[in-house]
Amino acid sequence: MSRSLLLALALAFSSCPAQPAAAQPPPDLTRAVWQQRLGAQLPLQLEFADESGHVTALSHYFGDRPVAVVLMYLSCTQLCPLTMAQMQLAFGQAGLRPGRDFTLLAISIDPWDRAASAARRKSELTHDAAWRAGLHILTAPPGSSPAAAPGERLAAAAGFGYIYDPTSRQYGHPAGWFLADAQGRIERYFFGVRFDPASVAGAVRQAAEGGKPTWSQPLRLLCWCLQILTGRFDARIYDILRAVCLALLAGCGALLWRSMRRQSGSPYGDHR
Repeated sequence: MSRSLLLALALAFSSCPAQPAAAQPPPDLTRAVWQQRLGAQLPLQLEFADESGHVTALSHYFGDRPVAVVLMYLSCTQLCPLTMAQMQLAFGQAGLRPGRDFTLLAISIDPWDRAASAARRKSELTHDAAWRAGLHILTAPPGSSPAAAPGERLAAAAGFGYIYDPTSRQYGHPAGWFLADAQGRIERYFFGVRFDPASVAGAVRQAAEGGKPTWSQPLRLLCWCLQILTGRFDARIYDILRAVCLALLAGCGALLWRSMRRQSGSPYGDHR
């Protein structure tokens, strides 16, 4: 053990990040929840653009069969694609196919999402040609005002609460989707990312037959892709790092002192 090592450890300790002067609290996610509005009529007059950029009213996708709607945003790379994958799995296990048994809509809540991004995301979501053909990804029409985004208005009507964090440029929203009948009335909600095929099949059948809307057990699972070192947690992590550096420095200092004692041959060191 040498003095140079002790100096290096001291430098390492001094380079440990200091606790931030004012750690920012995490965003308030209390509004990012579902409010079940069974039997509510969706605003079918809202206009959206499909993956090709064609603008049409939401009513274009209703009228023939039940409609499964998942609200999401295209830049999400984690929970939104997972929700879509699990929907495909559940519908597949139930023997149901979009375009034949139901209509499938993935509608963006991000007013800046556009048709080109929707087309790319559609090609990434699934390799199943039949599923991809029955899926429609809708975005705000070109030139529409973010203040009057149709995705926001649809989310409000469906009881889909979310927030936007401008710092991370991400949306916090609950996971899940809802099923509406052919006239646009909400029949049932499915929360989380795992969906029972039997329940899905029963809900589609009931919606097709005009049955009574069914209440679902609430489940709080959020889509929120924050960095690890953010908000109130970074101060704790910095404290841990500083404590580790300090402990390492003290331990190496003690070893260096003992080494110097052995070299001097005196239990108290060399005082000459």
